[in-house]
Amino acid sequence: TNKNLKVLLQLLAEDEVKHYNLLNLMNSQQNPELVETHVLRETKNIFQKMYEEESIQKFDFEEHQMFNKALEAEELSEEFYIQKASETGIPYQKNIFLSLADEEKKHQILLENLIEFMETPETYIENAEFNKLFPF
Repeated sequence: TNKNLKVLLQLLAEDEVKHYNLLNLMNSQQNPELVETHVLRETKNIFQKMYEEESIQKFDFEEHQMFNKALEAEELSEEFYIQKASETGIPYQKNIFLSLADEEKKHQILLENLIEFMETPETYIENAEFNKLFPF
């Protein structure tokens, strides 16, 4: 696997661990606060590195499939958190579930863009949408 892809996966995994820990605190009747992800901000640099290092030719079918499956998991997670938010009558829990759904949406944006980058790396970075997505 490309080293830059590993960094992206690590960032996503770290966010998921934060989500897990947050839910554990909430489950133990504590009032935790969600710390917003910075994954999109860090992603722009990683995409740029992949482009500059010309590592774009090293993507294979298995990597592409892996990121498609990860995208599906993020979509299911977002739906799950939205459902949980609608089920709870406790305002702070509702806010946390909705915040987690928003985090999962950011992960989806990252993965959708990564998949697009993998499919058309030569034009992706120059695309105006790239700069709109990552304005930081």
